[in-house]
Amino acid sequence: MPDSSPVFAHHLMAGDWMLMLHYWATAGYDDQWSDRGSQRFLSTNWIMGMASHPLLGGQLTLRSMLSAEPATMGGRTRTAGTSTSGRSTPGRRACR
Repeated sequence: MPDSSPVFAHHLMAGDWMLMLHYWATAGYDDQWSDRGSQRFLSTNWIMGMASHPLLGGQLTLRSMLSAEPATMGGRTRTAGTSTSGRSTPGRRACR
């Protein structure tokens, strides 16, 4: 990722806890105009959190990274060999 890319982040202290939250989301619509193409809404998204606290002479650190992409990559997709009507179409030849 280039240094110029924006990253949304929040870092703060709450008592002895150090907290961090980073997140990103984009949305779009993919429309491929062909018998083999697809039309679908899609989103790339993630959220990452961390909490750190001193504990018994050491450090307790909790981390998690989550994404809703399995739910936001919906719509109909097609692979080579099927068309929008469900009829079989010739597949693409492999380049050698």
